[in-house]
Amino acid sequence: MVLEKNVRDGILMRVVIVEDNNEDAKHLTDCLNKFSKSHGVEFQIVRFDNANDFMAERKLMADLVFMDILMPGTDGMAAAEYFRKFDRHTRLIFVTNMAKYAIKGYSVDAIDFILKPVKYSDFEVKMRKVVELIRTDPDDHIVVTNIDGLNRISVRTLYYVEIIGHKLVYHTPGADVVSHGTLSKVEEQLRSYSFLRCNSCYLVNPKFIEAVDGFEIRMTNGDVLQISHPRKARFMRELAEWMGKGNFV
Repeated sequence: MVLEKNVRDGILMRVVIVEDNNEDAKHLTDCLNKFSKSHGVEFQIVRFDNANDFMAERKLMADLVFMDILMPGTDGMAAAEYFRKFDRHTRLIFVTNMAKYAIKGYSVDAIDFILKPVKYSDFEVKMRKVVELIRTDPDDHIVVTNIDGLNRISVRTLYYVEIIGHKLVYHTPGADVVSHGTLSKVEEQLRSYSFLRCNSCYLVNPKFIEAVDGFEIRMTNGDVLQISHPRKARFMRELAEWMGKGNFV
């Protein structure tokens, strides 16, 4: 789930909290709920009580991650370094009781840090900045038209686009979005995002490719797509080029 309009015409954000302390996690959740009521932002909150479980969840899509630094086992800084190997975009805020650790966060593109115990006044200032950053992000979404009206789809969470007859199906972590058009026009629209054509039916986001086995692509959402024989060589070459740029883990 990514930033989008909700039913109250406000903003919907998916927030991940990585925090081993139950009281601290609850307090942060309370701050989010208070902010929600004051600013018309709805949050879907997922919590991990250790860094290893967070790192294992490769299919997780979020707008914002609150990361505790000092945790038993793998610490928050190591978890953030791992996370940044395959996600350079999601906003990251460190939560810590020692500012000296948070300063290192800039090496993993953390946008800010919050000191424990979290004061709501400080939290509110930082959250307003985060919401505005995500709201005004110009490069992250495409607008698709169908019978329901306009649908704003996050490109960074779009698994792939499929054409069935004259219908275009945008496969996302939420509900699929069905529209009309041609795959060639979508390919042109998504060219700058490195989507790959594996056959005449699919346009694939390479960051969600889990494995390629012969003429099959296994996606991280569990779907299996076919590579056509005529496109196999070009597809593999383009995928290798994309991986060579350091985009793939």
